[in-house]
Amino acid sequence: MKAERVSWFWGAGALGLLCVVAAGGLRVAGADLTVGPLLVRWYYFLLVAAFALAGMAALSARLWVQTLGVIAIVAGWAITCLAVFVVLVAGTAQSTPTQRVDAPQGSPYLAVVRESHQLIDTMYHIRIESPWPVGPSWYVGCVNGDYQELVDLSWRSPTELAVTVDPLGDGQQTVVVSVDQLTGRVSGDGSTMLGFC
Repeated sequence: MKAERVSWFWGAGALGLLCVVAAGGLRVAGADLTVGPLLVRWYYFLLVAAFALAGMAALSARLWVQTLGVIAIVAGWAITCLAVFVVLVAGTAQSTPTQRVDAPQGSPYLAVVRESHQLIDTMYHIRIESPWPVGPSWYVGCVNGDYQELVDLSWRSPTELAVTVDPLGDGQQTVVVSVDQLTGRVSGDGSTMLGFC
């Protein structure tokens, strides 16, 4: 193997390993990653790792296998990009944040609402996020606009988030979710009222 190919080989291996470690860390923590306004799921890192490992295999093989490997990688990226485009056009992907509520008393977290659409219904995904450009994000719950209305989202204290919903005529109900002040991890159970999505 030529020296240039060797460096690409080990670079792809390092990228693959880094992505697997990042995916495992996010999965164990029960978090996702926010990069600016975008929400990056843990399994996106596994997809990049798979492409990196395929690149390693293509670099270490014979010329005809390398050609087939490159064709497969390009086709895989094209299919992935097409799938992402279809999800975005269909409106099922969560949008950039539509509402942000800062935690009180200098707590470094925000309650964030991201909207998505499922045919004609609007879904409101509620998450705890950090205010930094890149940081962790924890899922609180979801309000399905077909069955409920999101009335209010407010902090009672730096560790308690109150989500008020109206299940279409049954009267307003408030769900209180506990948030760890140190990590931002959600520890309360809002699944009974916030699990319709």
